[in-house]
Amino acid sequence: MLGLVNKAIENFTIDSYGDQFWQDVVQQNPEFELCFELMLKYPDRLTFDLCAALAAALKRPKVDVLEDLGTYLVSHKNGQTLRRLLRFGGESYEAFLISLDELNERSEIALSGLALPALRIERHSGALYHLVVAPEWPGFEAVMIGILRALADDYGALVWIEPIEPLRRMCRIEIKMLDASFSAGRQFVLAAADAAGGDDVGL
Repeated sequence: MLGLVNKAIENFTIDSYGDQFWQDVVQQNPEFELCFELMLKYPDRLTFDLCAALAAALKRPKVDVLEDLGTYLVSHKNGQTLRRLLRFGGESYEAFLISLDELNERSEIALSGLALPALRIERHSGALYHLVVAPEWPGFEAVMIGILRALADDYGALVWIEPIEPLRRMCRIEIKMLDASFSAGRQFVLAAADAAGGDDVGL
């Protein structure tokens, strides 16, 4: 697992719960690092254990914590690079959904070695979509739900998003468009703005 993933979890924890909370999690789990290196490779198991330890420390279901992580990755000031990568997929939320078929390729171009689980978008009747998520990273579908919900707000779309039963071991997320122009949404400028401070990292 690329250290960028662990760094994103580290930043999420510190920004959401404070530096002392992060230090406590690390001190209770000696295999974790206080400051992960972005481009180092870490064992996948360490990342999965990190998510489990964070959920245990918060006394919350892991799926809820991972969904919050997904929301953080595109809504916090430290996640603007990922937000731009995703918003580049289209001018509307539906165009963004369709572009998810290309996200693995685009993310690999942007950051070689990230190796996100494979994503596939399926369009069904009307404005109903299913996002199919490969199971290589347990819980990644919850992160994607957080990202999808945050991006719906970003685009100003009213959307129903829920996990549904896996099919042939593949995780699935149901996305139903209710109102594509529900609100004004957030302003989006493709070019990166100059910002002082913070580590702009994301999955």
